[in-house]
Amino acid sequence: MIEVVLPVPRRDDAVRPLARRPATLRGGRLGLLDGWGDRRPDGSFTMYPLMAAVDRVAAARWAVAEVVWRKKDRAGSPASAAQLAVMAGCTAVVTGICLSGGCTAGAVGDAAELERRGVPTVTLCQDNFVRLAVAYATALGYPDLPLLVYPAPVGGNLAEGATALVEDRAEVLVSALTGGG
Repeated sequence: MIEVVLPVPRRDDAVRPLARRPATLRGGRLGLLDGWGDRRPDGSFTMYPLMAAVDRVAAARWAVAEVVWRKKDRAGSPASAAQLAVMAGCTAVVTGICLSGGCTAGAVGDAAELERRGVPTVTLCQDNFVRLAVAYATALGYPDLPLLVYPAPVGGNLAEGATALVEDRAEVLVSALTGGG
């Protein structure tokens, strides 16, 4: 017998509130929960280009005391309990990255779990996955889950324009994490 299982969460139509936003990120701890990372020639990983750009902007513009980066083992799976525990100790967290179906589910699911734990989040999302991200967030009870939407790169190379892209959207990002500050 073959059983078909759809990877869609049960929808209970309950709308859950977003976590309370801090007034500022100044002096706080910003978490970066990275589903992809960027593989170096030696096989090790560093931050995905957009995450690295958020890291640079956070240090330069928001005066965060610390940035904590964790790369998930698999982009489409939930973060580990240990990773979620580290992120739960942050003032706010940026999750990502939504650039395929599986990793969209992973990033949005992680953001919903952190919001449930009281940690404000923003999820980095390519424009062609916004509808999926919103549908999944809504199914999890977070129809207003903040997304920082960016255009899919032409030619697939995001590294060159990542810093400019985040700089351009920095105020939107910090506003979503802080509720306006």
